Amino acid sequence: MKLIYNVLIMLSVPVALILMSNAGGSPGGRTGSPGDGTNCTACHAGIATPQTAWISSDIPAQGYEAGETYTITATGTHSGVQKFGFELTAEDQASDKVGTFTITNSTRTKLANASQAVTHTSGGNTPTANSATWSMDWTAPDVGTGTVVFYAAFNAANGNEETSGDQIYTSLLTVEEYVAVPHLTDITPEFGRQGQSLDVVINAADTDWMSGVTSISFNLSDDPNVSFEPSSFTVNSNTQITASLDITSDQELGIYHLWVDNIELQNAFSVEIVDGVNDNVLASAISLYPNPSTERLFVGAPLGAEVSIINLIGQQVKSFTSQAPETTVDVSAFDAGIYIIRVHQYGEQASFRFIKN
Repeated sequence: MKLIYNVLIMLSVPVALILMSNAGGSPGGRTGSPGDGTNCTACHAGIATPQTAWISSDIPAQGYEAGETYTITATGTHSGVQKFGFELTAEDQASDKVGTFTITNSTRTKLANASQAVTHTSGGNTPTANSATWSMDWTAPDVGTGTVVFYAAFNAANGNEETSGDQIYTSLLTVEEYVAVPHLTDITPEFGRQGQSLDVVINAADTDWMSGVTSISFNLSDDPNVSFEPSSFTVNSNTQITASLDITSDQELGIYHLWVDNIELQNAFSVEIVDGVNDNVLASAISLYPNPSTERLFVGAPLGAEVSIINLIGQQVKSFTSQAPETTVDVSAFDAGIYIIRVHQYGEQASFRFIKN
């Protein structure tokens, strides 16, 4: 009988050592991820129960950016739990470990599995009100990594220092990589006159213009066959270009879309007043106020002049013939934005910008 007791004691020692070791953290590779291939049930009896939203982060909805550091939080809940442990890792779609974990609370967490995961410490396994939370930092991997999945396994232990009676949970969080999309942001100034020569500054985001720009063009919003190009342009930086425009005296009036290579900024630029003696005379006889306006716009124009109000997509939203020195136009129902007011009389034309708030 003494021999049997000795054998039982010898068998119980490794089990106790395992339990004591796991109380201070996972042995590693137990997150339930495809790369790890197993979870806490490798040491603890039972079946892992999947849970949603047990892993959270401050990664923006549009995705992580390479080299940026984010906070990852794992939270487990189980009624009557006595000890709570976890292990968390991050993998790409090829099941390779990605990113770099950094411990932010060494009292509760530590690195595991060759620093490719994070687990609890002996000081971080005590739950509070049936729940335990652990946080860590994660620095995102290189550009082009793509979708990343955080995997975690949780052990809600009953505290009997045995491998039975514990409840194992798993959870995951999928995040996408933010892919910057080059886009134009603005052009200054936003309008020019027929017959005018001027420089405009084009700004963008996430572009690489220092590598080369092939073409710049302005296309009429309601007729893409009507267009003009700058006489020259200079690339100032990856995100800024200065273009020299020579707008002809007969250039079609209206709103133009701006194209820089294959990137478009809609309704970016307007060609306005015809430059010429007769048209300057007509222009000097026209008044608009208040501009911007919210409810009413007062338009002063010569008697008999034809007045049209056109929106940014080239649609005529109102027209009238001037029958008094000043006409009150109700613009309260107009959508907020920029409009062009065109005035025609005796073959002459003038164009003005109006802003509806």
